[in-house]
Amino acid sequence: LCLNGLLSDPKILVFDEKTVGGAFEFEGPVPEDFDCMGLLNVHWEEVGDTTIRTYNLQHATLQEFLSAEKLKCLPEKEQETFWSANMNNPAVTMVFRFYCGLTGLKSEAVQKVGFSKPLPNQIFKDGSKMDYIDQSVLVQFYSLFESQNIPFTEQVVQRLSPTLGFRICLIHSSDWMVLSHCLSKCSHLQDIRYPFIYAVASDISKVCQNNPDLVRLEIGFEEFLVDDAKTLFQSTQALEMLTLNVSEVEATSLSALAEVFSLRKLKELHLWMAKPIL
Repeated sequence: LCLNGLLSDPKILVFDEKTVGGAFEFEGPVPEDFDCMGLLNVHWEEVGDTTIRTYNLQHATLQEFLSAEKLKCLPEKEQETFWSANMNNPAVTMVFRFYCGLTGLKSEAVQKVGFSKPLPNQIFKDGSKMDYIDQSVLVQFYSLFESQNIPFTEQVVQRLSPTLGFRICLIHSSDWMVLSHCLSKCSHLQDIRYPFIYAVASDISKVCQNNPDLVRLEIGFEEFLVDDAKTLFQSTQALEMLTLNVSEVEATSLSALAEVFSLRKLKELHLWMAKPIL
């Protein structure tokens, strides 16, 4: 019922009595007290002389979760067939995340279907390459995070080029949690460029710690404090070029920050501040 509703065009979130009866294979009318153990909301509506019943789940997310449960129970070949046909279907994007969490993304066939596409990238004149994290890649990273399949996550992220950029307008704290989980499984990154706001120092430090050859970092913070600087520098041993785009820096923190910066022999340091120091 749930999966067929999501695959319908348009998507079905409210089901009529006939659809529910067919899904649950009732021989006659749907029993009046049927609500599938409380999972379905039942709505009664008078239309002329007829009473019509409709059904829906408590939330669309529950419908997506139960759809993933359905897929998990299929034979592996049928799972592969389904995702081969629907991996790019936005109606089941969240279903795939639930599916990864429920299965641990252990099917090699589904792994190939979901993570075989190359990342968007740019080739420079000198032959070097920069891979980009865009919204579609972030969706993949969320699926890897949900799966908690560390060996496969390591396998995927090691395909990234050493130079990494971002094509995402806005990063939230939950996004950084997922990004740090995945990028911290890299060990070869040398250049990370994301000069926008919303980074979390503790999260980016995890990435830096596991990428000891990182020499260039462009990153943004909504607020950057002395402890953040110490956390960042303790995790970056090879860093030569640092660009910080900071929304706000406390005046009392600036001298302390300068002291922390001076302890590192950076070739280049750029500090951009959105708000003037008072």
